[in-house]
Amino acid sequence: MKNKKLDLVIGVLFVVALAFGVSAQGADTGTVTATVTVQNVSVTVTDGAVDYGTMTVSDTADTLSGDLNDPQYAVNSGNVAETLNIKGSTSTPGDWTLAGSVGANTYKHAFSTSTDPNWVAMSVNYQTVTTTLAVAATSTLYLQLSTPSSVSSYVANNVDLTVQAVAN
Repeated sequence: MKNKKLDLVIGVLFVVALAFGVSAQGADTGTVTATVTVQNVSVTVTDGAVDYGTMTVSDTADTLSGDLNDPQYAVNSGNVAETLNIKGSTSTPGDWTLAGSVGANTYKHAFSTSTDPNWVAMSVNYQTVTTTLAVAATSTLYLQLSTPSSVSSYVANNVDLTVQAVAN
């Protein structure tokens, strides 16, 4: 009988321990709200056009207020800080070559971000205009064109340039 009572006590203790053990292992949950924004690197150039007009050979014109008064505005229209780069191009359809100085069928296109310009000659490769341009901030671009010293064709030439945005 003693063994049966002992077995019963051990059995009851086992059931009680099991009951408390199961209740002690109860589950609870929590939530983590996670948000992500995809990086958007974008630049908008306004007004996006410069008309240098009719110029003579070896002539220079710029977009400062004392000349054409037509600065261009590069706006960071993305959602991250950006570096802006710029490059020029060979003209079309006349095929003037872009260089650091003028020559026969060779023109110079330069840029500055200041009204007291230190003109930087463009090339066909990207060059840095400004670094760390904040979201929605604007960089003002002043342009200077120097025509070739001589030309083989007297047609209108497009001397386009490209502004590129790169994430910082």
